[in-house]
Amino acid sequence: MNGKKTPGTIHFALAPNKKCLLTRYQGERLPATQRIDGYDAATREWIMMGFDADGGRYNATLDIADMKKGKRFGKGLIGRWEYTQSNADGTTASGSATFSCTEWGKGRYVVIWSDRKENGQSPPDLKWVQERPK
Repeated sequence: MNGKKTPGTIHFALAPNKKCLLTRYQGERLPATQRIDGYDAATREWIMMGFDADGGRYNATLDIADMKKGKRFGKGLIGRWEYTQSNADGTTASGSATFSCTEWGKGRYVVIWSDRKENGQSPPDLKWVQERPK
């Protein structure tokens, strides 16, 4: 993110009900995270629930503009993200951002997070590059 590499692994699996995606993240400087993501066709939002190894948890919604049946996430899609987080130490956090997928290709994608709000603050835009090792 923003030019800093964080090596790690993301595993995806389609749940047995074929209605949600099970995700597991693990990497340097990141706590192990288990997450379940599901698309709610009625609200047209992705809903995410995550659980960190340290006992923290979060909920997030991702509203993707122009997401239609059969359309996949890719270059040019934009949307809105909102989250709440409960940390193991009892503190909480919340935030929101606008995102835009600027690059989507085999083994690499780039998302720009702008108009960010985190606990009442406005941090700078965030560039998130995810790529498969060569």
